[in-house]
Amino acid sequence: MAPESKRDSNPITNYRPDRDLVFTLSPQSLPSPPPSKPATRNANEPKEKPINTSGAKKWGKEVSRKEVIVVVALTVMILVAAVVAFLILVDKDNEESNSVFASSKDKYDFIRESLENTTLTTEMALPESVDEVNDADAFALAAKWIVEDSVVTSEHAVLVRYALASLYYANGGSDWLRSTNWMSSEDVCEWEGVGCSVSVDAKVQELDLSDNNLTGTLSPALTLLQDLKILWLDKNELSGPIRADLFASLPNLSILYLQENQLTGPIAQDFLATGNLYTLYLQGNQLTGAWPEEFCPICDEEGVCNGPFTNFGVDCQANFCPCCDPSKNCF
Repeated sequence: MAPESKRDSNPITNYRPDRDLVFTLSPQSLPSPPPSKPATRNANEPKEKPINTSGAKKWGKEVSRKEVIVVVALTVMILVAAVVAFLILVDKDNEESNSVFASSKDKYDFIRESLENTTLTTEMALPESVDEVNDADAFALAAKWIVEDSVVTSEHAVLVRYALASLYYANGGSDWLRSTNWMSSEDVCEWEGVGCSVSVDAKVQELDLSDNNLTGTLSPALTLLQDLKILWLDKNELSGPIRADLFASLPNLSILYLQENQLTGPIAQDFLATGNLYTLYLQGNQLTGAWPEEFCPICDEEGVCNGPFTNFGVDCQANFCPCCDPSKNCF
């Protein structure tokens, strides 16, 4: 039998956690914390407001999310209704201001009177009544179409549509190569080749009918396009005299292309009457006479030129030109 080992009497080295006693402290044995000192309030500190227990809600304090949504929705509805009412009033005012013709007869009479006030009255004269319209007369056909057209009613729009319709009938519009939207209910700014200004009244400022199989003579209806700035009539089958008086009646015209047609006659000085025309191309026609010396630009010693026409072209062999640069102006 093995001798019993002696136990170390030192409690530190002889400690066994599985057998030695573990002491715990009961709550009663824990020391009590010292009594807390009552909080003191500054004499200048405002007293707390009493809590509202009556159940009444105050705006901005206890408004629910649902109530906020309702208020916002009502506000939006009121604003939308106000905008719609405003647009209706504006549209009504526009209709009242544009509705200047009480009947088709009034519209026809307005066109007749407007033509009588032009410089080419006799060439665009209309019969007394639309019932007397001759189908062979381009101006009368255009007036008849305008009377039956209920799209526009303002005076300015009627005259512009009438002028373009007259060009269509006078210059073989049914055989044009490009005529999208012409003689339709679309606004004239949507007619192919018609360029309008970016503004509320949308004035016709450019007309491009280049290389489009136009026939006949230059139509006096062009004089009704008073806002026209650029006109392309080149590479067509237009014949007859140039009729510079037509273009002299267009105060805003600055660029004119008439080359490669079958125009005849002399180069008239009436082109200068516009005051704004600075580009003029006439080559490729059957014109006679010389390029007027008044059309020639005046150049200084440094080669800077100023004159009525800064860009122009002419048949220098058929039409003597005292100031033409063979590389720029002769064709």
